Amino acid sequence: MKLKKYLDPKQPVKSSDFKTMPKYFQVGTYVDGMDYYNIKKKKKIKVIELTNFQNMIKRNKLQKIHFRRFNKDNKESVKQIQNQENQKEQQNLQEEKINDDQLMFCGYPIFMQLNNQYFLIQKSIRELLSLRLLFNKKLVFVMK
Repeated sequence: MKLKKYLDPKQPVKSSDFKTMPKYFQVGTYVDGMDYYNIKKKKKIKVIELTNFQNMIKRNKLQKIHFRRFNKDNKESVKQIQNQENQKEQQNLQEEKINDDQLMFCGYPIFMQLNNQYFLIQKSIRELLSLRLLFNKKLVFVMK
């Protein structure tokens, strides 16, 4: 009974106390009172009820299609944003220039810090600077 508003959102139903779906619930058929079945229905009323039911089914199908499209578009837009960010990062890496001050430490052992561990690197300075740009980490220079 409390979840009835989710089946037909346009039908006014008394609001429930909870905002989220309950952890456990049962699905069943709602049986009307005996007075409802004693009334003779005219053909027009039956046709109207059937069309309303069909309209509700169509509306639910359209909502499902809309949600699927929205999720698909959302995923595509997230991918586009990630691609743009990756392109910006690559441009920033290319734009960063190597200073002469960075080339001064040429003859000393060089350690790279990754996840609080130091690794000795025996590479040329240009390779080291490209490593630093790739990992975006600090290089620690140790002088003897």
